[in-house]
Amino acid sequence: MGAAARIAVVEGNCLLLQREPWVRLHELWNLSVRLEVPEDELLRRLVQRWRDHGHDAAATEARA
Repeated sequence: MGAAARIAVVEGNCLLLQREPWVRLHELWNLSVRLEVPEDELLRRLVQRWRDHGHDAAATEARA
């Protein structure tokens, strides 16, 4: 992405948090979209993400 880019799509669990350092990013966004997902589904997805990265069960649960 260079200076001529007009649109950037970014994704992440922390990007809309209202605490440092994430809150400083808010001024960069013209539009934010947040999906409402049940907490148990979020946990299931996070656990699977860390398993896919090769973490063992204990590390996966702690990280999620």
